[in-house]
Amino acid sequence: MTKKPFILALALLATQPAFAGIHADGPLIQSSEEDALYKAAYEMAILQQGDANFSDELLASMSSQIYIAYSEIPEFAELEEASPGFLDALVAAVMPVIVKQTKDSYPALYDNLAKFYAKNLELEDIENATRFFATDSYRVIRESTENNLDMSSILSGAAEDPDGNISSEDLEKLVENSVAQSVGGWDKQVRADLLKFAFTPTGRKMTSLREQRNQIEADWANESTPEEDRELEEVLENVILKFAEAE
Repeated sequence: MTKKPFILALALLATQPAFAGIHADGPLIQSSEEDALYKAAYEMAILQQGDANFSDELLASMSSQIYIAYSEIPEFAELEEASPGFLDALVAAVMPVIVKQTKDSYPALYDNLAKFYAKNLELEDIENATRFFATDSYRVIRESTENNLDMSSILSGAAEDPDGNISSEDLEKLVENSVAQSVGGWDKQVRADLLKFAFTPTGRKMTSLREQRNQIEADWANESTPEEDRELEEVLENVILKFAEAE
């Protein structure tokens, strides 16, 4: 498994029904006005996505889900049966690499989002959205969604087909399920603040772009360099060889 689906959760926290974006290749920002718009959009993207810090709860959840995904691989299940502790060692070795690679790739995600927002939103919209993303209510939404994210289906698919790609439809289902699990824990103020923003002109604009935003997330999650692939493969190989030789 050489892609980023393991920690994709962090990139999805801002994709609740009120928020979205698309991948936008195109000419570099040139004028000073465009440059200012891009910078504002980049700062908004950081606030919206959050920085690449991993809570203990998320790391524990992801480790558990990765363990389950690995246990469904017949060869790994056989090694675990022969040498109990193999899967624990595998997850422990893989997690730091996944976290590092994901952190290193976050600037590219921010850049893609900022390019899109700069081309598709007015500065006023970016400022309005930025104010909402800075609220305590949005923080609650992000944290609760993070804690309720279940990536087991995506992880299982990645385990079965390491070269397979995550689709925008996969992300849509993932987010919908996470929001459904989270909304019951939101108090009246959080719900009111979310609805208030969602029905503003800015909120409506961003909602209308959700499907394309999912594609940005999918593209980002599916990208990896040969160096990243090899780094993860070496970690897997080292643990597998260690336990295989111990049989």
